[in-house]
Amino acid sequence: MKLIIRDIIAFYKDPKDLRAVDLSFSNNIRYILVIVMLDLIFFALIAPILHYIHTLKILPDDTSNIIYKQNTLFFNVLTGGILVPFVEELIFRLPLRFNKIYGFFISEKKWQFLFKILVYSFPFIFGVVHLSNYENINVFILIALSPILIGSQLVGGYLYTFLRVRFNFLSALSCHVIWNCLLILIFVPINYFERPYEVQNENFKLYLKDSEYSKPDKQIFSVDSSHGKIYEISVKEYSINHVMDSLFKINRNKADFIIDLRFNSKGGITKNEFIKLIEVYDNSN
Repeated sequence: MKLIIRDIIAFYKDPKDLRAVDLSFSNNIRYILVIVMLDLIFFALIAPILHYIHTLKILPDDTSNIIYKQNTLFFNVLTGGILVPFVEELIFRLPLRFNKIYGFFISEKKWQFLFKILVYSFPFIFGVVHLSNYENINVFILIALSPILIGSQLVGGYLYTFLRVRFNFLSALSCHVIWNCLLILIFVPINYFERPYEVQNENFKLYLKDSEYSKPDKQIFSVDSSHGKIYEISVKEYSINHVMDSLFKINRNKADFIIDLRFNSKGGITKNEFIKLIEVYDNSN
């Protein structure tokens, strides 16, 4: 790992459009794995800061309702894990090697000068583009927090650029795909081991567990209510905003997520009492 880190530092000290000496498959894989590891280490360092920023409620929630077919694990891996990295690599990494087409417009000597500018600027632009993930936020706060908010993308951009130049486009794309898929798949074990939210007293019992991805084919939504009281609610694989809107015509105006909700009450509770239970749950997160 130390040798690869030194190679990266040397490359950015004096960028040259030159491929690695050892282009063997095994060496290529070694570089990809080390760079994924570096990505992971950096992300582990800034993740606690990102979490703290989110707890301060500085960043507004994405309150758009979940589209179930677009929220499955398969859809997220296909789009966010494969298609998006492919498009981003086409834009930000593919142009970074001299080729015959470039030769019609610019000499190799002039290209080496331009190459340095592109190597420094393209990864930076790649990171800044990801600020578009944050909407409805004060521009000064966004600028102040940007080194943290897009730090992972900036570091990744420079690492993938190094791979693209030293090896090839496929190496940078593979690394980018692996990293994005890791970020998507990590929520599967997190959701599995995360403890549910439970409240119980003499009159009712509430179980609520959230998850990141949808399973539309396993959706359940049933309600037992009469005379203005709710006795039982069973919800599986529906979003919390959808549930609150369907049952109470309430615009929750908070981040939407998939829930598994089970509520039972012997004597029943009113709609307002149930709404307060959900509000307490929201405030606990």
